[in-house]
Amino acid sequence: MGDAKVQTIERRTAPRPLRHPLWRKAPGRLLHHPVSFIALAVGALLVVVSASAYSLFVSASQSELLAANLHGTTVSRYEAGLTYTTTNLPLDAEGPGGGPLAEGRGRAFAQEASRSPEVDPAVTQMLGPTVDVTLPGGVVPESGPADGALFAGDGAVDHLRVLQGDPGTQGDGVWLPDLAADPAGVGPGDRVELRLNGRSVTVMVDGVYRGLYALPRTGYFQPFIDEFVPTFGCFNCPTPPQPIVMNAARFRQVTEALASKAQPAEASFAWQAPLVVDPLPTLQQAEDLAAFADRLKRRMQRPATPFGELVPCCGDWYGGEQLPWLASGENTFRTSIDEVLQIVQERSNAAQAPILVLSIAAFAIAMAVVAAAASFAFAARRVEIGVLTARGWGPGAVAAKAALESLAPVVVGAVLGYVLATVLIRVAGPDGAVDPAATARAIRGAVVASGAALLLIAVVSAASYVARHEHRDRLARAVLWFPWELLAFGAAWVLYGRLETGGGLVESGGVTRPGGAVFLFPLSLALGIGILVARIAVVALLRRRPGERARVSAWFMAERRLASSSRLAALFLVASVLALAVFASAQAMAASLRATVDAKAGVFVGSDVQLRVGLDSEPDTRGYPYPVTKASRVRDAGAFTGTDQHYDIVAIDPATLEGAAFWRDAFADVPLSTLLDRLDSGPEEPMPIVVSNGGGIAVSSIDLGQSSVPVRVVGTTTSFPGTSSGDRPLLVVDRDRLEATFAALGQPNPLNIAQGSTELWVHGPPTEVLATADQLGAFVLATLTADEVKDIPYIDAAIDTFAMLNLLGVTALLLVLVVAIVYVQARQRARVLGAALSVRMGMTARTLRRSLVAELGVILGLALVLGGLVGIVSVSVVVPTLDPLPTIPPPPLLTDPLIALAVAGVMLLAASFIGGTVAARASRRASLGEVMRAAT
Repeated sequence: MGDAKVQTIERRTAPRPLRHPLWRKAPGRLLHHPVSFIALAVGALLVVVSASAYSLFVSASQSELLAANLHGTTVSRYEAGLTYTTTNLPLDAEGPGGGPLAEGRGRAFAQEASRSPEVDPAVTQMLGPTVDVTLPGGVVPESGPADGALFAGDGAVDHLRVLQGDPGTQGDGVWLPDLAADPAGVGPGDRVELRLNGRSVTVMVDGVYRGLYALPRTGYFQPFIDEFVPTFGCFNCPTPPQPIVMNAARFRQVTEALASKAQPAEASFAWQAPLVVDPLPTLQQAEDLAAFADRLKRRMQRPATPFGELVPCCGDWYGGEQLPWLASGENTFRTSIDEVLQIVQERSNAAQAPILVLSIAAFAIAMAVVAAAASFAFAARRVEIGVLTARGWGPGAVAAKAALESLAPVVVGAVLGYVLATVLIRVAGPDGAVDPAATARAIRGAVVASGAALLLIAVVSAASYVARHEHRDRLARAVLWFPWELLAFGAAWVLYGRLETGGGLVESGGVTRPGGAVFLFPLSLALGIGILVARIAVVALLRRRPGERARVSAWFMAERRLASSSRLAALFLVASVLALAVFASAQAMAASLRATVDAKAGVFVGSDVQLRVGLDSEPDTRGYPYPVTKASRVRDAGAFTGTDQHYDIVAIDPATLEGAAFWRDAFADVPLSTLLDRLDSGPEEPMPIVVSNGGGIAVSSIDLGQSSVPVRVVGTTTSFPGTSSGDRPLLVVDRDRLEATFAALGQPNPLNIAQGSTELWVHGPPTEVLATADQLGAFVLATLTADEVKDIPYIDAAIDTFAMLNLLGVTALLLVLVVAIVYVQARQRARVLGAALSVRMGMTARTLRRSLVAELGVILGLALVLGGLVGIVSVSVVVPTLDPLPTIPPPPLLTDPLIALAVAGVMLLAASFIGGTVAARASRRASLGEVMRAAT
């Protein structure tokens, strides 16, 4: 009978889904607990950010890499687009269906290319024979004959660097290169004769432009660039004839007028459909273009089809009985989009693995925050949990109810998290477009992450419910005293060993990238230290337990609360240390890598831009907008007298070096101006030098050229602009002093040798410097920029990886700020009876607020100190293993995260004040009668 009565009572008290009020009100229940609602929403937000940011970040990074390669020195939108060329095609050649072959071929190519949305409309170019340029009447300029190649192209003048004339007025005249116009002394409005094999045509000069030899080998003129620019690496080759630009009608007229049996009226044609740039295509669109180009080329290789007959490819074709309309010449079709995609994919693959590691770590930390928020929310509702226990609810029902209650905040947080992820990627991530496919993957990841967060909330709620029963103390002690820190320290030791033995770099697909140990070492170390310090703090608080005092102060109340709930405080401390260590190490590693890369690139190039010129070139810097200095360097110039130690040498101009060359104060113990003054110290003997990367070597004489030259060291540096290698010391000398010394010895200039080079170092935006380099009046043989040195696979992969690490660090800081407020709110709600009684018994609201702020501030302050120390230690261990260019000094530079930690400290202080104020206000508003009824 008794058993039947018990079963009846259980049936009456057990929850009935859907009909029971607790179930019906569950979806909106957390609206009555706004702090818990916000905490779970923010937790879900961070989970979704970490889950969806990976796809968005990788896609944006790939688009940025694509844009960087399309704006590089070897590929432009013209190379990446579609180009079809035909050489030596007679102007009167007819196509298979009649009509001019060139016009039909160009029209067919343009029509087919227009089917791809990734390219702009095709443009036509024509290159004719090389002709002599004389004054009217065949008068040859006094400086000698000038020549040029006939050229016509759609919009060609828009791609010239105009020196004289109005590019907006394009008449029937010609545009002459400076190499042809300057000797003849002609300009806009003058007339010249174009002569070939005894024939001549008089034309009007519309304008003068800077020859293409001074421009990069990419862009609009790339189909014929080998005709206009000297072969790369050939420094003594004569400058090829430059194009004489005119419109298409004038080109045909001039070409036909100059034609003869020896030189028939023919031209080489090029049709280009350049890649669209507004906006630049995404990686998927670039892949679509590559596939389209492949299909188009296969169609050209089918001569049995009408299109293949008219636009054949590829190789040499000669006229014959079967295809009489094909004049002798070479037909080619090309695009560089495949090569660009290969580079992008290699570099992207190198960065994806460590970024995935970071994303997983971020997801794990965010899930831990969700678990903590769920635990705090559960602890803050002790009265409700007690009622459910009295009614006989089991852990399964509690878990289902918690999930249902958390559905609203999780959905809100998920939506805001996805929006935040897209904003973070756009603002702080790679500067590239996100592909629609990546967006779809990110949305799917957000949905899965939200479901995982709901499941975790349910599990944590059920576990917390079970832990309230009779065995909760035993379970808590087992979890608390298990040596988790030993596992974390063990993992950190293993990762440290990997960094020491194998370095921080690994090979992936032929590309070097940061290894997982680089990112996991700080996490493991922070987790171990956080648990260890939390354990020590718990023991100290449990043993101290202060007694009663006559005067209740804020510090006294904070100490009692920490002692009474030391386990909850320890959990919060560990989470805060972990998050702040991630923040500190992320900021320091990213800043250190960028500083190291900038320093090495600047040292190797000498400045932002390096212009290689002849030894006797003297730049005209009057009116030039950027600082310029001249330097001559010789690799392996000689040896220190009486030793086998070889050295490099760089001869500089002390008067112009400062401000034009790259420099960091960390390179020397004295300012750069002091070193330059010592080099320019007059004619005293011996010759003054600065030794860079010498490791403290003593130098009194050097073997240079055919002489042994006494020297005196006036300064030492760890690195200096113009350093070519870290294997040999670099000697820095005054160029004028060096030349005067060897002139007095009757020896040739030691800088004028094969392994030497003379350069102009220019400090300024590379694009603008290269565009205005001709104003310096020096014949530029080659160019190099610091950005090009940085453009190597490992550096791109590393910078992308640490950009993601920065996002993780900022996210970790946000985690701490949110959980801090949730923690103190949950702690105060869990002890609302004591707080309410204290307020009613005379404790002032100011004292209550200060005690809560002090409690939170102590934990966050300790976490900031520990996290900052871990970040600094991690950087000192990890950064030396990440030398991106080990052959170039200086060694990796360490940048401490003090500024970032100071900013974090201000934010944590604000969080302490806000959290304490909110919790104190809730305590003052609590109804004492309701609290006591619920407690009894």
